[in-house]
Amino acid sequence: MYELYRDKVKHWISNYESDSYFHWVIEWKETGELIGTINLGNVEEACHMCDTCYMLSPGFWNKGIMTEVLEAVLDYAFDRVGFNRVQAEVFYGNDASSAVLKKCGMVLEGIARQKYYKNGEYIDTALWAIIVGDRLY
Repeated sequence: MYELYRDKVKHWISNYESDSYFHWVIEWKETGELIGTINLGNVEEACHMCDTCYMLSPGFWNKGIMTEVLEAVLDYAFDRVGFNRVQAEVFYGNDASSAVLKKCGMVLEGIARQKYYKNGEYIDTALWAIIVGDRLY
């Protein structure tokens, strides 16, 4: 399993030369342990927008880590890259992830009904977004 993740990180590193590829690993400060990932993807350069997606190991949930990381990534997206909009999609009912997005200033824009099919059932998704003018500096 470790080799799979190491290979993924090597692939991400090889793509850093691109102006539209942004992917980071999240380390636990105390140990350097890899505990998650976050990215800015699906970049639409003409519209100055992108998506963000993140994952965090369950043992580190409810510690404020992802809120801290997402806030830093949004700062990077707006201040360093110059995006106007960052959006995120979560499975409807994922209250913990929705809370992170809300804490970071994102606004719920709507529900895409039965957008995905997983494990024999259709799943709704919630679209959250923030634009540069929403940021509190």
